[in-house]
Amino acid sequence: MTEVLLKVVQHTRNASIREYKEYFFEERKQKAKEEYEVINSYDYFSKTYFEIKDIIDDDNLIDDVKLNKIKLIYSNNKEQTVPLDLKTIKQTISKTFKEELYFNILASKSRKLHNRLDNMIRNLQFNKRSSDKKIIEAIQCYKNDTLSLSPIDLLEDEQQEACFDDEGEFKKTLYKVFLFFKIADDIKSGSLNLKYSYKYRSFDDYLIPKEIWNEKRQDYIKKAELEAFTNIQVVIENLADTLNAGYYKTNRNIMNKTNQYSHFDKNNKLRINTPSVDKEEMKESISDLFTKENYVSLSEILATVNKYSYFLDAFQHYSIKYNKVKPFARTFFAAIIGYGCNIGKTKIGRISKHINENELENTINWYFTEDNVDAANDRILKLQDKLLLPNKLKENKDIIHTSSDGQKYSVHKDSIHANYSFKYFGKGKGVSAYNFIDDRHFLFHSTVISSSDREAAYVIDGLLHNNIVQSDIHSTDTHGYTELIFAVTYLLGFSFAPRIKNPKRQTLYSFINRKIYQEEGFQLLPERYINIEIIEEHWDDILRLIATIKLKETTASQLFKRLSSYSKKHPLYTAIKAFGQIIKTIFLLVYIDDVQFRQSIGKQLNISELTNKFSKAIAYANNQELDYATKEEQILAEGCKRLIKNSIICWNYFYLSQLLADSDDHEKENLLNIMKNGSIQTWKHINLQGEFDFSEEKLEDSIGFKFHKILALSLP
Repeated sequence: MTEVLLKVVQHTRNASIREYKEYFFEERKQKAKEEYEVINSYDYFSKTYFEIKDIIDDDNLIDDVKLNKIKLIYSNNKEQTVPLDLKTIKQTISKTFKEELYFNILASKSRKLHNRLDNMIRNLQFNKRSSDKKIIEAIQCYKNDTLSLSPIDLLEDEQQEACFDDEGEFKKTLYKVFLFFKIADDIKSGSLNLKYSYKYRSFDDYLIPKEIWNEKRQDYIKKAELEAFTNIQVVIENLADTLNAGYYKTNRNIMNKTNQYSHFDKNNKLRINTPSVDKEEMKESISDLFTKENYVSLSEILATVNKYSYFLDAFQHYSIKYNKVKPFARTFFAAIIGYGCNIGKTKIGRISKHINENELENTINWYFTEDNVDAANDRILKLQDKLLLPNKLKENKDIIHTSSDGQKYSVHKDSIHANYSFKYFGKGKGVSAYNFIDDRHFLFHSTVISSSDREAAYVIDGLLHNNIVQSDIHSTDTHGYTELIFAVTYLLGFSFAPRIKNPKRQTLYSFINRKIYQEEGFQLLPERYINIEIIEEHWDDILRLIATIKLKETTASQLFKRLSSYSKKHPLYTAIKAFGQIIKTIFLLVYIDDVQFRQSIGKQLNISELTNKFSKAIAYANNQELDYATKEEQILAEGCKRLIKNSIICWNYFYLSQLLADSDDHEKENLLNIMKNGSIQTWKHINLQGEFDFSEEKLEDSIGFKFHKILALSLP
């Protein structure tokens, strides 16, 4: 309900602005020009300005009449002796005219907006304890139908003035619009909180309750494995030593040219070069190793992987009391392909052989949930984790390097979860599928987010998603990082290593004065001090936040979005950001100094980019536009697509492992070199789009066209 309210308000606001621009800048452009020319022709000014203003403000007069009246005033007042400030008159009339025009447009939309939002506002339960008192009072007046008693000072000055006409009468219709806008803005900013909403409660309501935290603090600290961070003075001292050592190491390696890929030019600007990783030239690619005699069907791949992973066992009936026979495996495979390949559950039932449409629909309704699809994916990952080959192909066998990246998809239906983005969807709306993958090509998490959401908020959710893939280093592109993410990943025990665009433009922080480093001849210098005081002041709340995330009391994405939505920066937000500035600076110093580190980040992100291409190949149908309106179905479709990708990757590992098992030692070495220089995410050998039937039966006209009638057709 709240999401609908916000969407309706935003739509009304955008529509009003468009109408205002069209009306003012197009239809009235010429008339306004003529009016201003008349005003500009005056040499003197006294009461004339107010007479002209009254004419312009009179909505009962058409433009031509206004212009004639202004000309008449001009002809009767040529001999005025008071100088005219032409610029002031133009600005005042222009500003007044524009404001009144915009407010009149808003007032015209009041009834429609009221009809859409009235029941919502009357039924939503707002949290009086954690919300601004004035907006709560205004909402109560609205519910009591006593708008005239509503506090008006919660509005902006020009809005307050616009709520009264020249006789001092209160304009209820316009005030309602301003109130609806204020409610929506305050909900998003955190000034107005709901009691029962998952997304729009008070930030403190998401955390472990303060009184319980104070009572059982040590238990929570132990469960969340935060013992090493309880003493903030020790934490700061250790980080200060690490940061200081980083400045010395990075600068000295640049000065003595040990670091060959980072240097300062004549203009004292940092230049960073990251050469691509050299690969051994191979006569064969990894795709050449797969069978060329025939294409493997997608249904066969799903059946084969299920034979050894039992991923269909994860699809449990929605009702725990259900004890009837489970549907056929082929029905589940059809549903997975229908969702994952974007064909659609209805169409896949009608174009498939040996599939009962009613059984397919019932299977989807009762067995296909987000949790079941996630559990099915996890079963495949567990099977892959037992294989020797995935770990053999890794460069660093002691570290799991993961990455995440988003991919935009248009949404064909009207979806409250989708948003406009002209860059990606033109005039349409869409969402972003956010996928997580490790350096063994295990796709361990995916979700669907609004295209307007920043991906960084969802990084922690993916890293904490399951226990099969335990990330040691996680990488994202520039859109996937914030200083908050640096702070939280550090406290959760992950190394965060994003690929940052223009690292030389990033602000570096320090605990000590930059003059100390300048005296050493260093050129890579801090620009700001770290705010230690605010970190220490809010350290206990930071630990409470981390414990909330680690123990999965609330998702990190929800906490981050709510924390960063406040119009005035929340003290906890400022404290975490200050702590993240330490971790980010340490990372940047290593990033600048270590070319192999940068290469490993780039290589892992290349895996994510290949996954996006893989996704496009899988979800080929319907012009790759999602045909699902609800967030639940969008996530379900993305989960099925990930299930298909994991199945193909697993099948590829099976095939290559069998190939190695049937080879002698010399052949194995050559095959491994080919595999290391390629990607397991290959699909050229797979028939993703089904088979074509050229039997005589299928070549017959199934409609029974009567061509003579088509030719003889006449239309009025």
